[in-house]
Amino acid sequence: MASIARLADCLAPTVLRFAERGEYFDTTPAAVTAKTRQLLLDTFGCILAGRSAPEVAGLESEFSSLESGAFSFPGGRRLSVLGAAAVGAVAAGWDGASAALGDGDGPGAVAVAALLPQVLARDVRLDAFVDSLIAGYEVGARAGLALPGESPQRILNAGQALAAASAVSHLIGLPGGLRLSAVEAVIGWLSAGLPPGLPHQGNRVQAAHGAWGSTLAVLSAAGGLQVRQEALAPKVYPAQPEENPYRIVDAALKRHAGARHVQDCVEIGRVMRDRVRGKTESISSILIAGDGVMSGARDAAAPDAAQASRAFALVAGRSEEHT
Repeated sequence: MASIARLADCLAPTVLRFAERGEYFDTTPAAVTAKTRQLLLDTFGCILAGRSAPEVAGLESEFSSLESGAFSFPGGRRLSVLGAAAVGAVAAGWDGASAALGDGDGPGAVAVAALLPQVLARDVRLDAFVDSLIAGYEVGARAGLALPGESPQRILNAGQALAAASAVSHLIGLPGGLRLSAVEAVIGWLSAGLPPGLPHQGNRVQAAHGAWGSTLAVLSAAGGLQVRQEALAPKVYPAQPEENPYRIVDAALKRHAGARHVQDCVEIGRVMRDRVRGKTESISSILIAGDGVMSGARDAAAPDAAQASRAFALVAGRSEEHT
């Protein structure tokens, strides 16, 4: 896993850049702050919606029964900081339509889940919450640069975990060296390998692992436990100048699986209708095959079937186009 080992050196310049700027980003462009707040609110809504799933409610109940704490979601049970981070990470992407790094289930969602209980426990101002999310997102969004040829899922999981570690490190004010130590600790368990091709609910387990494990890595670094960087990243990769230092402005908000499928079926229908030119009389049946990866975690088959049915209705000219 040489590419995983490269992460420490590849991400170090970004980690240190935000460490050197201090607690608050007085020079952060207004557009960046505005987009981050929007991403923050969007993720809050996704967490609240995802908690309605029986599986997420069951996880929340198990965590609360094992170890109660000072944090609770609206109408929920008391949770520890780590338990709340894990539940929030699972809920944040439960109804998501995509697991792509650049979509709403990318580095931002897990970073928010890891930050939220820390922010409330430490009585932190909103400005610091926003700043920490920016610091985490910018590190996580660059994970793919050091992972050429890796699977999208491996890049996703790495980006989420590293974003959470960097965000929490910034929130509690770790100096640059300790932030790198936390990042290296996360890389240590990432280097053990991540299984490819997980179903959507499997991805939620990985997200919870990222929020929980990264928080532990940060607290360990703050307490003095360190990972030797030379053992994980023996070669230095100098930072390259970037035209856009704030990738968070390009982050896509999360799209509910249902909304994603309505949009996709319209696009598919338009393309297919142009190709068949209205000659659909000979079509008597449709075979639908899909893996459900883009369908959220509730019912993968139903959105796939709905998308295909509406797409072919558009092809036949039997439905109005709505986006």
